[in-house]
Amino acid sequence: MNYLTIGIGYLIVYAAVGKALAGFPTALSIYGAIGLLLPAASVVAVILRRRREWAGCQRLFWDTIAIGMVLWCIGHVGWAFGELVLGRPSWLQWHTLFSLCGGAAPLIALVARPHRGVRAESVSRTALDIAGCGLLAAFFYTYFIMIPSIPPEAGSAAQVTLLVIAQVLRLIMFGALCATAWVARRSSWYRTFATLAAGVGIGFFLRIDTS
Repeated sequence: MNYLTIGIGYLIVYAAVGKALAGFPTALSIYGAIGLLLPAASVVAVILRRRREWAGCQRLFWDTIAIGMVLWCIGHVGWAFGELVLGRPSWLQWHTLFSLCGGAAPLIALVARPHRGVRAESVSRTALDIAGCGLLAAFFYTYFIMIPSIPPEAGSAAQVTLLVIAQVLRLIMFGALCATAWVARRSSWYRTFATLAAGVGIGFFLRIDTS
């Protein structure tokens, strides 16, 4: 049983239990927050457990994804705390920047091009490229989402911008993963990229409805 099968099975169970809790808003909110946090935390745990198996740019690829998932978990916990504890749910607070930057990690990680081999001599330069892309993403989200949301009158317009940019990011990520899978189709990394592309693709189309 591969990770994609486990992920799809988890998604089905998550949706089924969520539907069963539809009449219990508080329990549904707590369940939903924990249910979304567990998969991201599991990614970090799996990468840490298997980190010694990789080296060079291949390790850098997975390290970038792990860092992104940690950032996303911080953002998600911040959002859940605001909703469940403070009673002030909001998609546009400090945690939004963490969630968005963490969500972009799989796309930024492709800069490492792990399918081209370990390439230990290129790790430092590639790490700087990845760090630069991460800073660029943080600046982009801050300038186009966080700052415009500060004025009280921004309201729904800022949330629409957030939704559009998040969906565009997922679409770009899906296209990039599909393209990389095609380029790496004759390497052992093809399955990795294809699985990531399938997961991102499923998330993209589900978000069209849930958002």
